Amino acid sequence: MACPACGDDATVAAVPERLREYVPGNADRVAICSSCLSMSPTDESPADSATVSALSDPMPADSEATVGVVVLVNLLESLAHNRAAIESLVGWLETRGVDVFLVLDRLAADPELEPDADLERRLPQVEQFVG
Repeated sequence: MACPACGDDATVAAVPERLREYVPGNADRVAICSSCLSMSPTDESPADSATVSALSDPMPADSEATVGVVVLVNLLESLAHNRAAIESLVGWLETRGVDVFLVLDRLAADPELEPDADLERRLPQVEQFVG
């Protein structure tokens, strides 16, 4: 599947019920771009969990946590508008054993990724209001 935002390859993933409120259209499945990490609702069947977790090296091994990180990256486009959701999602990811700030830092340093949100600039801001 091609990403509607940039045209690169996208992987279909199931969205955990807990995260659906943060996904466009409250979708239960999204296509996640392997380059820009954008997500869009889809009716296609989800990929296996190994494929979802392999989106980028820094991603968690758990596919649900990987989807959570992608949702978080997309919420970072607007810190002011999404502050409560970001705080909630960071807490959820931490309960799943994800070192959120380490993962975001590594995603920001990954030369293969070009997310819409400037992760290097957003990371210190998120640390201030979540920490």
